[in-house]
Amino acid sequence: MMDQLKFIILFLTLLVHSKHGYAMNYAAPTDCQWTTLKNHQIEPSVLLTCHVSGVGTQMDSTNFSLIQSLHTVGLTIICDDRYVEGRLTNSSLAHLNHLQSLKFERCSFSELADDALHGLVELKNLTVHTGKYEENRSVFNIGPTSLMKVRELEYLDLAGNNIISLPEYAFCGLINLKATKPQS
Repeated sequence: MMDQLKFIILFLTLLVHSKHGYAMNYAAPTDCQWTTLKNHQIEPSVLLTCHVSGVGTQMDSTNFSLIQSLHTVGLTIICDDRYVEGRLTNSSLAHLNHLQSLKFERCSFSELADDALHGLVELKNLTVHTGKYEENRSVFNIGPTSLMKVRELEYLDLAGNNIISLPEYAFCGLINLKATKPQS
């Protein structure tokens, strides 16, 4: 009798999950929240939003290597303290090879290093808003080959940065690029 009751509870649990979407086991860093994006694939995709003090700073405790790569297609990183100068280390997100959208909001970087986007082979949308332009702060530099690592890029938003100049061949190889939003 007890085994039948357990089976019925398990069956009803699975039935509820199948009616409301996919049951998914996904773990994210503690300062990140995730939601599922239901598309027409067998398993859902995950959009992840992380609220951090800064990226690559001494105060930042977020371990981005804990982000699961299999389902993560979108990552938004919102920095709480735009006055703390951070650094996106080379290849620190490389394991997120299914990532299609990457956004940095209010994250104070001095540069987008050459290998900062290495490994993001499916990236289609990149937004970097440092907030440096509004506050007339230090300049934001783009490494000579940093954008060449994301050949599938379709949309690029660099508004709100204090970019003085771009590398000579910054957009070479970006044959899918449809729109850019330069600093305003």
